[in-house]
Amino acid sequence: MFTDPLYTPKGINLFVSRAIETLDRQNQTARIYVCYGNSYRAKERFLPIQKVLTDSGLMLRWVFDRFNRYEGAESVGSASSLYIAKITPKTKPLIRGRYDKPIYTTD
Repeated sequence: MFTDPLYTPKGINLFVSRAIETLDRQNQTARIYVCYGNSYRAKERFLPIQKVLTDSGLMLRWVFDRFNRYEGAESVGSASSLYIAKITPKTKPLIRGRYDKPIYTTD
């Protein structure tokens, strides 16, 4: 599963939860690939995605810093990092069922 989701903790949480629900738990090589915008000027923006991944029981395997580059996205340093997480026996979605709460920055 791969995405470049909304750059909000709720957006990341929703995507990761849905990705976990679709994984084959018997496949111990299953991975989730998530891109997340960040900036060296605001390193604390790395923390929400890491928290969602660990709280979901995923093992953060690799981070490829500045994997994607964007024109006109200065608020995230014009780049996003690629996070690769592996499932563990403790992997679980944090959000289940219908989700109709705001997930955008402006909401």
